[in-house]
Amino acid sequence: MCAFSDEGPACVKVCPTDALHLVEEDSLEEQMKARRLDSVMEPMTSLDDLSTLTQERK
Repeated sequence: MCAFSDEGPACVKVCPTDALHLVEEDSLEEQMKARRLDSVMEPMTSLDDLSTLTQERK
């Protein structure tokens, strides 16, 4: 596997396609939290849109 240095794993630094990214655990946790919140809010947004449409038709 990759050798670690102060800047992180060497494989991430030298990847020719930039396909590898170093992800900190705190950052990953925040991203997962945001996705969970987005998945809960999406149905509510859809209901708001539906409510607006039905009010416009009256």
